[in-house]
Amino acid sequence: MRRLTFVLSVLLFVSCSDEAVLSREFIALNESKVRLDSVFEQHNSTVMIFLSPECPLCQNYSVTIDQLQADFNNENIAFYGVVSGDFYSRSDIEGFLIRYELDLTVLLDPEFKLANHYDASITPEAIVVNEEGKTKYQGAIDNWAISLGKKRLTITEHYLADALKARLEGKKVEPKKTEPVGCFIE
Repeated sequence: MRRLTFVLSVLLFVSCSDEAVLSREFIALNESKVRLDSVFEQHNSTVMIFLSPECPLCQNYSVTIDQLQADFNNENIAFYGVVSGDFYSRSDIEGFLIRYELDLTVLLDPEFKLANHYDASITPEAIVVNEEGKTKYQGAIDNWAISLGKKRLTITEHYLADALKARLEGKKVEPKKTEPVGCFIE
């Protein structure tokens, strides 16, 4: 009986903490407050891309991220960048956005709440969630990066774009998960 009580307590804690993460306010780089559960409810899908200003792949993918936002601009899909930890200052993040011409609202995640909630560990790592905040896709933006320092000449898989198209068409997202390549979230 004690074991059952313990297991139920852990499950209750996990589900409560999951809801608590999504219903808390995150501060965006522009000082606005963002409640993700409200964002999720208002959009067909929400894309969160975990970023690091010093990660070469985040820098290289800035054009792709901007293009994806433009491609899905009229489709009721929200895009957010997420910078986890407190290693980078606001000016570091702003400099990254300016230098790479990335027009993206960035959420600050100094305590790794979002990274832990979504089990994100790499930058850039993309997560697509539905109206309830459930993960529909997680992983690489596409298959351009094979490993650190090794890239394909031609991209043959557009994982993030395909996941968003599937969501818009009401189809099952396949693959649901891929392995992102990049820098570790620290």
